[in-house]
Amino acid sequence: MNLRCLIFFLFLNIIAIKAQLSNEVQTYKKTPEAFQYLLQSNDRISDNDTMNERIVDLVSPMLIDSVIERKKQHHKVGPVGWFIHAFGGFNWRAFSMKKEKMVGTIVRQSRSGKEVYTEYDVNFDLNFHLRKYLFRVFEMYDKQAKIKRQDIRPRYKRDYKAAPFVRDTNDIDIRQYRLHCELTPEKPYRAALNYLFYPTLPGGGGLNNHPNFLTDNPSVGF
Repeated sequence: MNLRCLIFFLFLNIIAIKAQLSNEVQTYKKTPEAFQYLLQSNDRISDNDTMNERIVDLVSPMLIDSVIERKKQHHKVGPVGWFIHAFGGFNWRAFSMKKEKMVGTIVRQSRSGKEVYTEYDVNFDLNFHLRKYLFRVFEMYDKQAKIKRQDIRPRYKRDYKAAPFVRDTNDIDIRQYRLHCELTPEKPYRAALNYLFYPTLPGGGGLNNHPNFLTDNPSVGF
């Protein structure tokens, strides 16, 4: 490279650097207050479920397959599925026809020991410390009270005139408002999911033994 080319090259770089340094941000949004929680110590964060949920809530997932197509669902086992739906209490309805983000803290976990009717469930129940999600769950319980549970077994009958279906919003026990979340990974993907994301394998330990969680009660988003 001769001297003239070198000078020209440096001149272009100086212009490019100057242009980059002189760019101004014309519009911006206020940084969410919850980002400040990331400045706290790990011990303080781990001891506060509400703080954990606020941090997790900073994530905005992109829901590609967000539309729910069927208003009602039951087990896909032919006439047996209909019987369970009608008399076993599994009267499932879509609360919203679009998937929604829900952020809470896991209070219960379980998973199938084997496939049942070709379905293998990984289950988590959530409680909610953030008002916007807790009040969303209130709406779900209110709708459930209108539909009512069609269960002929006496011990599974519900009293729809008592909590959690009737509530004093000034005195709420959030433990009564659980959201049941089911993940149903197909067999070819369970080992990879267990390694990379969350426990899926039977007999493979729970959240407390998984390197991504190391606790039975993490705050998560679904």
